[in-house]
Amino acid sequence: MHSLIKQRRKTGQASVDHTTHANNSSIVAYNFDILTLILVLVPLQTLPVLKLVSKHWLSVISHPNFVYKYFLKNPSHSVRGLFCRQRISWCRSATQYDFIFLDGNISSSVPFKTLTLGLEKSGIEIVQSCNGLLLCCNVIAEANDYDTYYVFNPFTKQYRLIPRSLLKKSQFKYVLCLSLAFDPFKSPYYEIIAIWSNKVYGSRKYMIEIYSSETRSWRLCKDEFTIEEFSIPGVSAMYWNGSLNWNAGDGTVIYFDIDREFMGVVPRPTREVVYYVSNTGVCEYQGHLYFIAKRDKEGRCFDIFEMDTGHAGWALKCCSVNVKASRRRELLNLSPPDQIIFIAEEGKSLKLVFLANHGNVISYDTKELSFNKICDILPPPVPGNFFLSYPYIQSLACV
Repeated sequence: MHSLIKQRRKTGQASVDHTTHANNSSIVAYNFDILTLILVLVPLQTLPVLKLVSKHWLSVISHPNFVYKYFLKNPSHSVRGLFCRQRISWCRSATQYDFIFLDGNISSSVPFKTLTLGLEKSGIEIVQSCNGLLLCCNVIAEANDYDTYYVFNPFTKQYRLIPRSLLKKSQFKYVLCLSLAFDPFKSPYYEIIAIWSNKVYGSRKYMIEIYSSETRSWRLCKDEFTIEEFSIPGVSAMYWNGSLNWNAGDGTVIYFDIDREFMGVVPRPTREVVYYVSNTGVCEYQGHLYFIAKRDKEGRCFDIFEMDTGHAGWALKCCSVNVKASRRRELLNLSPPDQIIFIAEEGKSLKLVFLANHGNVISYDTKELSFNKICDILPPPVPGNFFLSYPYIQSLACV
């Protein structure tokens, strides 16, 4: 009898231990704070799989607060590759993208070739890339209307349609451009900045409107600007340091400080003759804004400048870079000099990514004066067509 009582006590204790363990597991699994502390340590590639565990885990991993904490814990912001396409004059049709893996790993899966979102049948094209999110629009706009815009995360495959504002019904009914502003270090939310004009051509005024993904609504900026003061190109801006930045075409940067709602201009960094400066002359990478000034018509000798964080002016970053210094002569037959499609900073060295003739994509190390072939674009780009590139960053950013 005594042994039977002991056995029952052991069995009961085991049941209590099992129940306690189950309760503890349940507490962890359903407590947002505890689960967040655990999941921020999980590799990024694993999180999409963990979303399938339960609806609760899906809601936690998809929550903006978790996304923000995860990024602060894992601040890696490296560009994995580039979405690239040719722009043929101003023709807009269904767009196909080449994807360039910057590490040359062509065996990895390509995020997409052709982009379609929602009910759009004509296809979608990228107009801007910003810290892991893509601003996209439909290829063919509806009659007498402006394009439909989306924000798309190519890593999570999530997208959101940007609602249309009521400003079109006022005297400012022509949209000049839309731009995306997203800084994961500051907030898990993004903003869309729309610039509206009262005329298509000639002397005109414009207003600036801002959409917040946090409030899901538009707000109107306080000031009205004139096009004579700031000749903003009708293209999406580069987001950098809390502001939108446009290259006016000659290296002059027009910027809009979003928080202060202030518009300003920074002159180009050099008064010397600069050849073939195009929209790719100014580029952003991981918190740095660069200007590439080409010194010869062939585009094989140039200086690189970096913008001061307060938009006070440019500082010389790299002087008299001469790509003729490479020993690999077979790589020097570069296509038109405005085909620098990417710039990156690694340690004390800058690396430029060129599009060369016959579709060769080549990186150039400005410190080592060395070239490295990354891949080929097949079929090769048509000579004379402008080549556009959009960085791809893997991110959990919410849309």
